[in-house]
Amino acid sequence: MPTTEELIRGLSPAQLKDLAVTLAAMVAPYGVVATDIIEPARFEEFIDRLPTLASGQEDSSDLAAECEAVIDQFVDDEPADAGFYAFGAVVCVYYACCALRGDADGGLNAAKRFLDLTGAADDDGVDGLFALAEDFVANRSDAVRSEITSRIVEHAASLH
Repeated sequence: MPTTEELIRGLSPAQLKDLAVTLAAMVAPYGVVATDIIEPARFEEFIDRLPTLASGQEDSSDLAAECEAVIDQFVDDEPADAGFYAFGAVVCVYYACCALRGDADGGLNAAKRFLDLTGAADDDGVDGLFALAEDFVANRSDAVRSEITSRIVEHAASLH
């Protein structure tokens, strides 16, 4: 049985880009839970730009740089509590931008951050979320995506 990383590395460049953008959108509710990490309106702008970037109408370098500016504020230590989730959502958008620029590791790293966030949520009491996330990354089922999204929305609301 191939590992999650092997499955992701086996995806085509188009599939990697799609996966990275999808994962960033799925964790988007976390991007608005900690204003000390990023203002919710600014993060929502990041998410709103992803479809345009994914369509190839714009280069993702500017958005990646904006994400890096947020990420660079926490070089020494990643934030804790709700900040962990908001920071992780920004990182996931950053890796989606990398994937859109053709960086194969961008898709893989977006998946790893997605799994980090869902694993932490699972530890916080959202039982089974990590297993669902692994299943989604491997199989990309719409039903599993819907279940994960619903649980993330509920968990993110509890972090405010």
